[in-house]
Amino acid sequence: MFDYKSGEDTNTFTNKNFPRQKVTLKDLSAADIQKAEELIGNSITNPAIREAAIIDLVLTNFDPSIVEAAIASQTPDSILAIAIPPRAFEDFSSTFVNTPVKINVVENDEGTLGVPLAIANFDATTTKGGNIKLDDNATPDNKSDDQLIYTPPANFTGIDTFNYTLTDGKETSTSKVTISVPAFNLSNLNGSNGFVLNGSNAGNFTGVSTSSIGDFNSDGFDDLIIGAFAADPNGNNAAGESYILFGSKAGFPVNFNPANLNGSNGFIINGVDPNGFSGGAVSSAGDVNGDGIDDLAIGVFGATANGKNNAGKTYIVFGSKNPFPVRFNLSELNGNNGFVFNGNNEFDYVGLSISKLGDLNGDSLDDLLVNAPGPLNSSAGKSYIIYGRKGSFSPSLNTTDINGTNGFVINDTDGNSGSSVKGVGDINGDGMADLIIGTDAANPDNNTPGKIQVLFGSRKGIPAVVNRSELNGKNGFVIEGVEINTSTFVSGAGDINGDGLNDLIIGVADATANNNPAAGKTYIVFGKQAEFAPVVNLNQLNGSNGFVINGTQIEERSGISVDGAGDINGDGFDDIIIGASGASANGNNTAGKSYILFGSNQAFPASFNQAELNGNNGFIFNGATADDLTGTAVSGAGDINGDGLGDLIIGTPGSLFNNAPGKSYVVFGNTAFGGVYKPISDPADLELVQTISNKTPYIGDEVTLKYTLTNKGKGVARRIKITDLLPPGVSFLSAATDQGIYDSNTGMWELGNIRENLSRTLDIIVKVEKTGSLVTTGQVTAVRETDPDSIPNNNNPAEDDQDSEEFGVAGGGGLTLVFDERYYLAQHADVKAAVEKRKFKNGFSHFVRHGEKEDRDFRVWVFDESYYLEQNPDVKAAVDDKKFRSGLRHFIRHGQFEGRLPNSFNPSAKRLQFDEDYYLEQNPDVKEAVERRDFRTGFAHFIEWGQLEGRKPSPLDSNLLPG
Repeated sequence: MFDYKSGEDTNTFTNKNFPRQKVTLKDLSAADIQKAEELIGNSITNPAIREAAIIDLVLTNFDPSIVEAAIASQTPDSILAIAIPPRAFEDFSSTFVNTPVKINVVENDEGTLGVPLAIANFDATTTKGGNIKLDDNATPDNKSDDQLIYTPPANFTGIDTFNYTLTDGKETSTSKVTISVPAFNLSNLNGSNGFVLNGSNAGNFTGVSTSSIGDFNSDGFDDLIIGAFAADPNGNNAAGESYILFGSKAGFPVNFNPANLNGSNGFIINGVDPNGFSGGAVSSAGDVNGDGIDDLAIGVFGATANGKNNAGKTYIVFGSKNPFPVRFNLSELNGNNGFVFNGNNEFDYVGLSISKLGDLNGDSLDDLLVNAPGPLNSSAGKSYIIYGRKGSFSPSLNTTDINGTNGFVINDTDGNSGSSVKGVGDINGDGMADLIIGTDAANPDNNTPGKIQVLFGSRKGIPAVVNRSELNGKNGFVIEGVEINTSTFVSGAGDINGDGLNDLIIGVADATANNNPAAGKTYIVFGKQAEFAPVVNLNQLNGSNGFVINGTQIEERSGISVDGAGDINGDGFDDIIIGASGASANGNNTAGKSYILFGSNQAFPASFNQAELNGNNGFIFNGATADDLTGTAVSGAGDINGDGLGDLIIGTPGSLFNNAPGKSYVVFGNTAFGGVYKPISDPADLELVQTISNKTPYIGDEVTLKYTLTNKGKGVARRIKITDLLPPGVSFLSAATDQGIYDSNTGMWELGNIRENLSRTLDIIVKVEKTGSLVTTGQVTAVRETDPDSIPNNNNPAEDDQDSEEFGVAGGGGLTLVFDERYYLAQHADVKAAVEKRKFKNGFSHFVRHGEKEDRDFRVWVFDESYYLEQNPDVKAAVDDKKFRSGLRHFIRHGQFEGRLPNSFNPSAKRLQFDEDYYLEQNPDVKEAVERRDFRTGFAHFIEWGQLEGRKPSPLDSNLLPG
């Protein structure tokens, strides 16, 4: 009568005894369906109820009472309870040192609907010696609300466990309870290990967003930004504020208030758009204007822009060495100190999420990622990439101005474009920055899981519009496997597994974990050099390609914020931080927690629980009081106190219902946090080679300095920095690298990580502005791994991680020898006649071929470039217009024949005492060149090159004799 097939797409039913499991007939085998059909027979004719009965029969191992219950049912929504045995699930909790905590162990357990569950038994003593007692909630006759009280051993920190037994009055089930007692709590911050930045006013919600902003004021320390999106600066309701705090080695007070910011230690940025919620998203922008100083970005997603409500804006503020005022209004941005990026459509919400990208397009400038998810339940989500550029920007830029040359747009077409975006560094080993865009539960009615997008950076050009359907594994990929109707929060993890490639973090705060609804999950996807598949499924992470971290409490929403934390414990591996704003801590509901996972080059399991963090693999920060929502925003802070370790920011905005002022905890990295450094067995071996495109340039010439770094070892080299302060006499024009960022102000090339047997290059183009011998020296100044034959930053030229090049510049500032063409032709009429008949190009050509051997009289000018340009403004203008490379070039071709003086000290020329035999004997390379007829004589080489290279023309101490 009913012909069902497994795999058939039929109705979806929620079974009452499996409330977190949606089941359809396609989930069942054909054999099970047939068996259920035989039990039902013709007793149920309503198709929907019959389908529900089949599912219930299979789930209960064909309990015949199901048929009778289903016959009495009027609708599949009223399916009667299935008799199932009780099942106890593992529980997790945490508390402070020497502080008892109450645990509701029955909360996530299962049994027959309507049958009360109770605690039948429990261990009175835990594995670490703690005590367990029963709390009957003052209702001794009602066993179903009983809880257990855990009291930790005196001064104990770490992981403790005990078992309990569940009963429904007939059957029992036993499970484990795991309790974490962290050694460090946010209440321990004392100024030396971290501090608290408190919100100013009720309802500001300080800490709703947090971020490192790099070195914003160029003082050598990382700085941070904290958003308070509901503040009312200048009387503008919910215009929002952002607090900039400068890093320092001088120390910080335990409690820091925005009122303490004075311009020298930080400042306040005022939002200017009423109900714009400035500071709802904050981020570093990298160095988008190419001045060598980091910039910042502030999302104002609720702002009216271009006359459209909630179109949204993002403000970019340029970093500067100049002092900042105590308060800075975003309306003061003028293109030179920053600019605004405007939405164009109502409910675009431009700036709901923003992120620094690094260099996505290979122009050695940082780029910026701005998300615009669009209206709820729409398919209008977009993400905008704004390319960095040298110098100023237009004061105002619109989303419609992005055209492929100044950036590009990533389109979403199914309404799942996430409100979380992030630059993730280089995850595929091509030296280019990459990005990730999360998915949003934007279309709850379509029951389709969201798809996360990863786009690779490229030097080959990126189209003006990129669609997700175009991602093919080569230019990026899609990540699937997220639960239906859940949002994701994404970030880069740094290099958590020590393989030299950056990794991804994906938080799914509403995911079910450990049978706890909305406990949350966080997925780590490892970067790799091999090509990615077009689609990566999170359910296929197996420990070698990534892993999952499971939340442990009902509705703790672990993964609601995630970020790479840098190396906070000094073991050489990047760590991560995971926020769980809904977690209960020490019995305080929604106090929130933050989980720290240490990086390691040891294998990770495919799946593990946050409660397993034990001090060696990571640890937990507990929120202090109820409704703090600690962990709403978490981020790495860079190194704000200058101790060489990564620091953390934990945003604690508080509950909207409590009108909280909010706060943020800043935690300094500390080797005492734990973790054991397990060095890579095969060390790296870095070799730096430097070359110059032209070793004998003239003033005004452009010269390329090329640096090639090769990892010749068998292991990954991480966190590499190379420094070369360019010599005086050259000016920086541009730089291009296939990995990392070069800062022309500090001379530092930050490469990040390089795998074994790979090379990376940096080309710096400079303009020559001074004569003489110039030396440029590059050296590796920082690397995490041990190099077997070099020590970073020790200035030892004998080591292969350092290399130097010397080049001689003619035609400026100093004195240059020039053959006196006019004198030679005046002295030798036969040569003059031969030149006129074009038998020789000039007199110098004759001298090189014949005149020197015939001992003909000649003179050499002493040429002074500075004097010549000063005395001849027309020549200087011609040089500035690049009609001549230098004044010397003009003098050789024209000036000496026009009677222009080459120097100020003696209008007459001087004569050069040149010893041909000596010169060739002292310079075997020149001798070989003369024998190859590259030069007619050694003297010809000396005039063109040797004098610039500092070669001696004779054994005499003084070679310029009166002529």
